[in-house]
Amino acid sequence: MSSALGTIQSIESERRGSVSNGLIVLPVLALALVAVGCIKTKPKASADGSSAKPKKDAGSLSVCSDLAARAVGVVMGGEFKIQPGGTRQACSFVDIKNPDLVVSVEAQQVANGDSLNALVTAQGVTRIESNIPDEVFITESLDQFGHRAVVRRGGYAAVVRIRGIVDESDLKAKLVDLARAFSSRLANAPYDSDVTLSAAACDSVDIGALAERLSVHPETLQISNLAGETGCSVSSSAANVGGAIRVEQGQATAETLEGRGGSIVADGETFVFRNRPVEGVGTAAIWQTQSPQGDAGELLEIYNGRLIRVSAAGGSSEDELVEWAVAVAEAIAPVLVG
Repeated sequence: MSSALGTIQSIESERRGSVSNGLIVLPVLALALVAVGCIKTKPKASADGSSAKPKKDAGSLSVCSDLAARAVGVVMGGEFKIQPGGTRQACSFVDIKNPDLVVSVEAQQVANGDSLNALVTAQGVTRIESNIPDEVFITESLDQFGHRAVVRRGGYAAVVRIRGIVDESDLKAKLVDLARAFSSRLANAPYDSDVTLSAAACDSVDIGALAERLSVHPETLQISNLAGETGCSVSSSAANVGGAIRVEQGQATAETLEGRGGSIVADGETFVFRNRPVEGVGTAAIWQTQSPQGDAGELLEIYNGRLIRVSAAGGSSEDELVEWAVAVAEAIAPVLVG
């Protein structure tokens, strides 16, 4: 791991060095231009008479770049390139020699503990001890849906995912190294660590109405908060179905569902998620099958301008899972979003 970190640091040093070397000739050139009156040496004054200086955009993110691709290659032991269609804050890196091996990263603002807690809960990750500023979380048990890490630096966090890896002996170490590499590329912004968890949201769900929709007795139905007002866990001892409903951050439209998909590697074979439209739910909704056996999936619904995700697993059929997820969404989404 130390050799990988050393190489990553050398990449950053190389970037800084190339910039500083290019600046050596600037003082001489500037003096020459001043001599002929081609440039002004005084900074431009602002309206209040003070010198105006350009301000660094604290909200800028740059986790996706060629340098980031090189750092991913160092950690993963291959040569990676950025897949087309990404942005500065969300993209995927694919191994040139092994296209099934993909590392993706998505950065977002987490201005306070509630936002971070919601993100961590949604990704199913657990905080670990490390020297990565400021916090890092990884999947506690490595699962087939992609191995994940969340790293926070100031008021921004990056979600890192690895898909397609076979050898899991050092996977957690790779996740930590990737988290470290991307944390250095996150913009720093104010962060409020106070977490104010509210039990009111999920406690106000009409359990009787939901139990009737799910055809179970209300006493067998359990609903608990995931993190503040971001989502609820739903289960019933009388039904072979369990899951959770979550509200994604930010506004969303029907177009948000376009192109949604993914894949997993199970028993050496790649399974591509299947998406099917679900009529009469919210503004728009799709069901995403996430297992070869059809016993796990997720309902993605646009409700009141927000993206609602209802995960479900178990059941006797995929249709039963869809019905369960739709019932949960219709009963709880209005409580969480309003």
